[in-house]
Amino acid sequence: MTPEEVEARIESALKECEATVDYARGAHDDDHLEATVISPAFEGESLVDQHEGRSA
Repeated sequence: MTPEEVEARIESALKECEATVDYARGAHDDDHLEATVISPAFEGESLVDQHEGRSA
């Protein structure tokens, strides 16, 4: 799955969000991705809750 495909899935699952997905270790390693997701759904949530998806 490409970073663009992952971005599209995240953005379709969370309303009003902006997702940026890239290769975490460079394009040579396509097994690891990193994502930054900005969404009002996370506002006021702890980092643990954000990472565990409790606010979604």
